[in-house]
Amino acid sequence: MIGNDIIDLQLAARQSNWKRKGFLDKLFSKQEQGLVFESSAPFRMVWKLWSMKESAYKIHVRKTGERRFNPRSFSCEIMDQKKGMVHSNAYSYVTRTVTQMELIHTMAHDKSFEEELIYGMTMNEDGGDPGAVLRQGLVRDLAEADSGLGIRKFRIL
Repeated sequence: MIGNDIIDLQLAARQSNWKRKGFLDKLFSKQEQGLVFESSAPFRMVWKLWSMKESAYKIHVRKTGERRFNPRSFSCEIMDQKKGMVHSNAYSYVTRTVTQMELIHTMAHDKSFEEELIYGMTMNEDGGDPGAVLRQGLVRDLAEADSGLGIRKFRIL
């Protein structure tokens, strides 16, 4: 099971003021806030942590059926530049985040995370559109599945 989240950093800069009073307290633990304040790029760290929580939440909802989103109930741990973990109660999700100039893309997985994501699809780290990679991979996998759904192969532009 995967969760996917993409943050448009230009839109986030226009629509959100992460420095306003109470914003960080509402979303992040003291430890996570420390990551923000210690970062050389605090704006990007805010949205990286948010993207990690969102992608893990999408899996969590499918696993548990709980649709109540309390961002502080998801705690982020950053392992390295791209890899992280998100914990919520007894559940843990591995994340991989790619940051490009104007977007942050996180995919979360509920099992051991290897260099390749499920179905042999890898994160697009060469500057291409990660959403396009995801769409192409999903369409390919659905088209190859003999599910009787009548799905035809077609090219996504």
